[in-house]
Amino acid sequence: MVADGMWSTVGSYNIDHLSVVQNCELIAVVSDADFGGRMEAMFEEDIGRSEIMRDTWRNRGWGRRILEHLSYQFRNAL
Repeated sequence: MVADGMWSTVGSYNIDHLSVVQNCELIAVVSDADFGGRMEAMFEEDIGRSEIMRDTWRNRGWGRRILEHLSYQFRNAL
């Protein structure tokens, strides 16, 4: 995360049940404009490479859909 191009956080923490209750998470906070700028550039690059097209999503196979559904059922199992 980058706020105002200056304040950045980097780490493994997720906003979910396991991160709050069980997992040993780590996050670093950096206050530096150069670092913040590099982080924003990396985020923009990642977003540019991560687009999923609506037709691709709709046309995924039934095996993939079943696997997604089954996996989702275990999201809080640990």
